[in-house]
This record gives sequence, C-alpha cells and structure tokens, in this order.
Amino acid sequence: MSGPFAAARRGTDSALVTGERRFKDFVALRLAALAMLPALVTFASFVETWPINLAQHFSFHVWMCLSVLVALLLLLDSPRWAVALFVPLLIQSFRLAPLYAPGDTSSHLGPKLTVLELNTHRENSRTDQIVAVIERNPADVVLLVELTDWHAEAVERAMASGRLPHRALVLRPRSDGYGIGALTKLPGSGRIVELGRGAPPSVELRLLFQGQPVALLGLHAPPPLSANEAELNRTELLGAAGWARTTTVSAKIVAGDLNATRPSTWFRPLLDVGLTSAELGQGYGATWPTSLGGFGIPIDHVLFGGPLRLVKRELIEGSGSDHFGQIVTFERRLE
Repeated sequence: MSGPFAAARRGTDSALVTGERRFKDFVALRLAALAMLPALVTFASFVETWPINLAQHFSFHVWMCLSVLVALLLLLDSPRWAVALFVPLLIQSFRLAPLYAPGDTSSHLGPKLTVLELNTHRENSRTDQIVAVIERNPADVVLLVELTDWHAEAVERAMASGRLPHRALVLRPRSDGYGIGALTKLPGSGRIVELGRGAPPSVELRLLFQGQPVALLGLHAPPPLSANEAELNRTELLGAAGWARTTTVSAKIVAGDLNATRPSTWFRPLLDVGLTSAELGQGYGATWPTSLGGFGIPIDHVLFGGPLRLVKRELIEGSGSDHFGQIVTFERRLE
C-alpha cells in the first residue's frame, strides 16, 4: 500500500504506539510511587527506633510487594524503575533466605527431645481444644503462654485423670495475657524469673534428658505497639539473651511468644549470643494470627544452642487460639 492511505495508516499506528507508551509510563510512574513505601521501610530498617522495629515484622510482606512491583514494572517495559527497586528487594531477600537454606541433615539416630510451645490466648474459652492439642502432639516439654485460670484448671484435670502424661513444673495463670506455665515428662524443676524491671514473669526450667542437663527459658514479651511497650519488649528480649549467655548449662532453649520476628532489631541480641532459630531451613512459618494462615507474621519462636540439633519444626492448629502452636524436635549431639 502506498500513497496517502499508507501515510495515514503509518500515522495511526504511530499514534497507537505513542498512546500505549504513554499509558505504560503513566502506570509505571504510579507503581514506582507506590513502591516508595516498602523501599523506605527497607532502608529505614537500619535505624533503631520502635516504629521501624515494628515495621520490620513485615519483611515477608515487604518482599512480596517489592517482587510484584518489580515484575509489573518489567512487564510495562520500565526497567529503570525495576532496577531502582532491586536493592531493597535484594536486602529483603537476603533476610528471608536463611529460612529456605538447607540445614544439617545428618542424624545420630539418638533420642529425640520435643518441645511444644503454645499461646493459648487469654480470651480462648475452648479449654477442651487446648488439652486435645497437647494430647495429639506428645512432647517432653510443654510451654503455655497467656495461661488463664480456666486454662490451668483444665490442664490440671487432664493430668490428674491421666489424659496428659505430664506434671506441672510451673503454673502461673493471669488474666492480663501474661500468665505462663510449663509441663514436662522429664525429671527437673522450674521457677518463675523476671528478665528485667517491669517485665512480665518468665519461667526457667532445669531438666534432665537422657541423663544430661537441659535449660529452658519460656517467656511472653509485650507487643511493641507503643514506645513504652517497645522498651518492655526490648528489655525482655535482652534479658533472654543475657540468660542464654550466662546459664551454665550448654544445652539451652529459649521459647515463647516474643512478639518479634527474626529480622527485627530487638531480636538480634538472641542471635548474637549464639542461639539458633528453629525457623531456619523450615521456610516462612507465620504463627499469628491464625485467620491469615501463612500470610501472618512469625512472632512465636523456639531458639536453641549448645549440643542441640534441630530435627524439624511443625506448626499446629486446633487449640482455639489466635496463634499457631509449634512443636520442635531436637537431637542432642555427642559432646
């Protein structure tokens, strides 16, 4: 085709291409503006303030947002904006990568030590479900967080009837969400400890597993929803790190609702003293709230150190709580 018709056709095609390019640029610019928030959260995470610490709980969600935005920008032929987001995406990927790294797969085929950590939720009246979860997931040690009077009474009845083969080392129910308790099948003792001024009660256990000592600290750190609560959370986690550093027992476990995720600032002292999170190599495992399933945040933790080796970590539900419980299995390395 030639002549004026061809010229008109070329002009129409050129206008369509120009219009499409303008539309893509329009959308890309708005996506880039939207990406400013997760990018700023990522870069601000290197600053130690309580609002930033709170934002660090959502590293997985920030990573998802950045990943989707980078993919969309590439589809819109806007590589410059996509490259600009690559650095924060890389930072968040680096933080999440240990969750998927292969762990130590060797096995000594030795006896297994199991720990069940369960936030029972203070408003949960379904005590039969709490007992049923403990019964279905037999563990050597059971840590109960947010323990109330009716939770404790139900557990005591189940132990007295023989339904639960445990004995209570510590039961300290409270109505404010900071009750705590510990059950075990192992020989040992337990006591209430305070990890800092104003900190809620924690429980310290000294147990014997296969004739060897194991120390366990169970705690519930306040949620960092205000400057004051963030300082209490920090105090509690620093106290837990101090306990892990100074305890004379080499096989040690720190467990509970820490109201912190592994990338958060206040969590780092626990790793700095040589503890290892049971999350590593297990994938992203959100523990709260149960209503969001795998899209929640992992604020319930089991950390360990010394001759203990992680075998597996499983999330469990069905207790009626707004938290998933977790049952963690360990082996003890030969020292």
